[in-house]
Amino acid sequence: AGAATALELAQQRGLVAARERELAAMRQRVDEALTALALLRGLDAMARPGDAGGAAVPLAQLRVPPIDPGLPSQLLVRRPDIARAEARLAAADQNVYAARAALLPSVSLNASLGGSGSGGLFGDPVYRLAAGVAAPLFDGGRLAGERSLAEARREELLQSYRGAIAAALADAQTALTGVAGLDAQAIAQAEELNQARRAEALAESRYRAGAETLLVLLDAQRTLHEARDREVQLMQSRLEARVALYRALGGGWRADAEDSALAQERSSPLH
Repeated sequence: AGAATALELAQQRGLVAARERELAAMRQRVDEALTALALLRGLDAMARPGDAGGAAVPLAQLRVPPIDPGLPSQLLVRRPDIARAEARLAAADQNVYAARAALLPSVSLNASLGGSGSGGLFGDPVYRLAAGVAAPLFDGGRLAGERSLAEARREELLQSYRGAIAAALADAQTALTGVAGLDAQAIAQAEELNQARRAEALAESRYRAGAETLLVLLDAQRTLHEARDREVQLMQSRLEARVALYRALGGGWRADAEDSALAQERSSPLH
């Protein structure tokens, strides 16, 4: 209508072009995410987008999973790194037992041990027993060295196991801190969005009544759109924080009966 200058028109067209560029970049990221999801689900990477993750769910219908307070530390035993450390430690225990068994020969005590026998000196059971006990002591220390090596290896793996538990606890605590912090931000952001909606409604009402300029209304609308953008970004961050917690715990935070039994079994002391 001729009410705007050429400069203002060029500025607004530039803003529109910038938004179109942002939309194109977002569509590209959506396609890349769907392809990655298809690979994770074991599907063809070139499948149609709808095949990657099933029916699309609007963002407004997504619900952030709640997390119960006081999660038991036994949930961490489901982590692959702790399971691997436990398996190596158990194998090291068996190596220690094998070395100990090599140093202690298996002999059977019975009534004939004190008999005279007819095998001569070398056939005497007492001599054979003494020889069996003494043999490992005169092997140059090889068996004793193997036992010491096995025990040292077990101690090393025990320290690795302790380190894996400490790292798992740190991961879980970091994930829980992130979840709590983002949930607190969500409460404040919801109030921010409500006030932005209220300000936009008031600005539009006053503009229609002639009490405000169009610039004031446009500024209120811009503030509302920015608040909505932050709401979406915060929703994404909260969902990603739940995924991080899921990974830190080696599974979900609602352990069923099978997970509880596994946790109880694996949390028992190693023998």
